[in-house]
Amino acid sequence: MRDKSAALIWQHARKLLKERRTLFVHLDEAPDIYLSKGEQARSEVVNTLKSIMNNKDWPVGLTLSGTPDLLHMINADRQLQRRVSV
Repeated sequence: MRDKSAALIWQHARKLLKERRTLFVHLDEAPDIYLSKGEQARSEVVNTLKSIMNNKDWPVGLTLSGTPDLLHMINADRQLQRRVSV
């Protein structure tokens, strides 16, 4: 269905990550999913990334790559800062 909310899409993505026993996901050009958004959407992106890493059923590690703007995304949230190595 095309009209699914972001929450439903990420719920399905988490289910697939667990089913496929995915340990790490690489997001190339990660700043693109953050910098082009408004403040609320930026917060939602960061919270989604943290929830993927902290999922009780199947935590998944993230590898984020991109331009130096990636540091803006990481530094925007103290919890995210603690969870990543730059």
